[in-house]
Amino acid sequence: KEVMDNTVTVIKNALSATPIDKDRLVVGTEDGLFCVDLERDGNNDHGKFQVTKHLIKRFFGAEICRVGDGKKIYQVEYLQEEQLIIALAGKQRQMRLIPIRALDQ
Repeated sequence: KEVMDNTVTVIKNALSATPIDKDRLVVGTEDGLFCVDLERDGNNDHGKFQVTKHLIKRFFGAEICRVGDGKKIYQVEYLQEEQLIIALAGKQRQMRLIPIRALDQ
């Protein structure tokens, strides 16, 4: 089942992604880190959208929101036992530890 297509800016610019649970995944892009919540929106609005700064938008019943600042994310991994997202970000390729609860804000 296709959830999104590559016409969505977040998907076009994706450099890495990792699932968080059965309803969420995080996507690292040139524009920052985004959380895709596949179940948050209960209706079936299938309209497209454009990604803008600090967004929460719907697409195929999913919501996408930016997590943190807009630095380029090269790689993203999830440590379930620690409830942490590890991201390699920025020009200096700094390692960032992001608590999973940051996705809920």
